[in-house]
Amino acid sequence: MALVISELPGPMGSPHGFQTGGRLPGPLGFHAIFLADLAATKAAKAATATPTLVMPPPTGDMTKYARVVTWPLYGQSGPQTTDISQGNLGDCPLPSLLAAMANIPSGRKKITDMLTEHKDKVITDLSALKGSLSGEQPAGNITSQRWFTVAIGGKSIDVSDVFFTDDADSGWSLLYMQASDTASVLWACVIEKACAALLGGYDKLNEVLTVNAMWKIVLRADPHGFEIGPKTSLDKIKEYAAAASKQPTILASQNDPDLEKRSQQKVLHSHGYAVLKLRGNNVDLYNPWGNALTLSVAEIKLYFQAMFYP
Repeated sequence: MALVISELPGPMGSPHGFQTGGRLPGPLGFHAIFLADLAATKAAKAATATPTLVMPPPTGDMTKYARVVTWPLYGQSGPQTTDISQGNLGDCPLPSLLAAMANIPSGRKKITDMLTEHKDKVITDLSALKGSLSGEQPAGNITSQRWFTVAIGGKSIDVSDVFFTDDADSGWSLLYMQASDTASVLWACVIEKACAALLGGYDKLNEVLTVNAMWKIVLRADPHGFEIGPKTSLDKIKEYAAAASKQPTILASQNDPDLEKRSQQKVLHSHGYAVLKLRGNNVDLYNPWGNALTLSVAEIKLYFQAMFYP
């Protein structure tokens, strides 16, 4: 086994044989330090190789394309609550949590700390998606010039800038997390894609229905919270709604199919809402479907079943 040393033998680090014209010691006249340099060169080349990233499997209920999306990661003001627009997944705990995080400075910092953008060549492997994509999808993998590392679920997940869309030739839309009415930015889409990769596919996001589970994946901690019922005081709801300006806070609506009718279409049943701000006896909320609303504290007691916070 060759020995790697930091300095060649002899005066001033030169081998005696080299001074007298002899060959360097070691097999074939090469000193082991040169073998180490060769290994380092190979490692450096491997580190700069083009990554190949596998696309997480889609849900199976829509015709879809996989295409490069060139939207910026953030708008000029960084992550914003109004960037959020939930798509064709029943994963409202995730977009409602992201909307609540984007509502506060510490949450926005957490989002930007989670995401690293790499402006380098990347290959998106579509080989496992045969039969899942539109028949008009061009054959082969997709090469693009940007990818992302997302720190989520205690891991670093790499995803490319390729996303599932409908199969329109122009004016297409993303199938899952989408552009909102105010911005076409990718940060929430990237986090959702990383969650899908972590869990094993976009359909798995449909199965993670609880705020608790999604909170732990994104924030690496269990949330605190309380149930809202007939005996819950309005002051307690106000107290935690007021704290939403400093910590991410979510409301979960009641699991009542008649809730839309009871609330005059204000509140969707079994849905998550980001709490934004308390204003007197009213609370500003954000529905991750892409619209803001304001309810009285009394209405929150009437239509919601739980509130969550760190």
